[in-house]
Amino acid sequence: MERYTCDPNLEVIGFVPLGFFGTLQEDTMRPILSNLGLNFSQFQPDTWYPLQLILDILYEFQQHDDTMYNYVAFGMRVAETINVPSEPSSETFAEFLVGFEKLYPERYRNGDPGYVHVQRLAERKIKLTFDVPYPDDTFYGLFYGYCRRFLPQGTSFSVLYDPDSLRKDEGGQETTIWVEWKD
Repeated sequence: MERYTCDPNLEVIGFVPLGFFGTLQEDTMRPILSNLGLNFSQFQPDTWYPLQLILDILYEFQQHDDTMYNYVAFGMRVAETINVPSEPSSETFAEFLVGFEKLYPERYRNGDPGYVHVQRLAERKIKLTFDVPYPDDTFYGLFYGYCRRFLPQGTSFSVLYDPDSLRKDEGGQETTIWVEWKD
């Protein structure tokens, strides 16, 4: 797999990578961080870090088995722990997802973090198209995690890659995910 890269000046706020590192995969992450001369205690939620450093950590991580599942777990963990301006209810969940288009770049500074375009196609159906420097599966996990966190327990939902378009990780220009839910 190729390395993920970004603008060398681009920085990410610390609570984003802390979400990645706080997954159940800590036993695997610890030696990777150690090999890069890092440890968990160096990362603070309100400190800015070079995004390329985080992408390099993810690259090292992909050398292990079950990478796709781990990337999904990373995204889910971020969704579970990240602060959002206000906790959406089941009635405002669609608005929260639509607002993610503006929320995403607020987590970055000093460069272009890519984009997330959001379209509300129906009351409970959202199309997210993105070109970000992360593996596609982290964003799949992020939106799956948001569904689990903010939709009422027992709500049926699906998070699916668009089967009719080539994902960025597969050589496409951008990735599209569909999020849909029912009571």
